This record gives sequence, C-alpha cells and structure tokens, in this order.
Amino acid sequence: MMFILRAMSPSERTSSSAIYNWRRIVRDLYYSAKHKVVGGMKIERTGRKEVAAESEVEAKYYTAKGNTRYVLKMRGVYTYTFKKVAGRWKISDMRFSLLSKSFEPIGA
Repeated sequence: MMFILRAMSPSERTSSSAIYNWRRIVRDLYYSAKHKVVGGMKIERTGRKEVAAESEVEAKYYTAKGNTRYVLKMRGVYTYTFKKVAGRWKISDMRFSLLSKSFEPIGA
C-alpha cells in the first residue's frame, strides 16, 4: 500500500469548512484516529490585543487494506495567532508545520 502526503498551498478557509473537510477525509480513509498534545502550549503576548501560541502535537491514524492494518504517525507544531475582538480572544491565524511522518504496517 502506498501513501503519499502532499504539501498544500496556504489558503484561507472558514473554520467550519476546514473542520468539515478534514473530518470527511479522516472518516473516509481511517477507521480510527488518535490525537494528543505533547507538552503545554507556549504563549507569548505580541501586542496589546494579540497573542502568539505554539503547540506540539502527535497523531496516529489507523487504516486497513486486505488483512493488513497500517498506522500513519505524524508529529508537528500548530502555530496560532489570537486577536482580542470585542473583549473575546479569537483565532485569527492557525498553521500546521509537519516535523515527521511515517506509514507502516502495525506490528512491523
């Protein structure tokens, strides 16, 4: 089984569109997914009404082809920019940087 993870060009999407599309892709390809945050979120105030944050994450996605099960492991960093709007903090930018990935049969 061959799996190719391609880099995507940066784009702007509504949060509901991004979540819907990602959920649909995950549901179609994988029977199980596990996500976890590695360590705490690093937060830095960058302006009076702006904050930058960074969070390292790990994810495992499980799939099967025939009688063989596979796991896709990814590790990366989410970088956020929050802006204060009408007294509430809102995410104004969110980016994911892939640090490592592997795709292998389970038990190998």
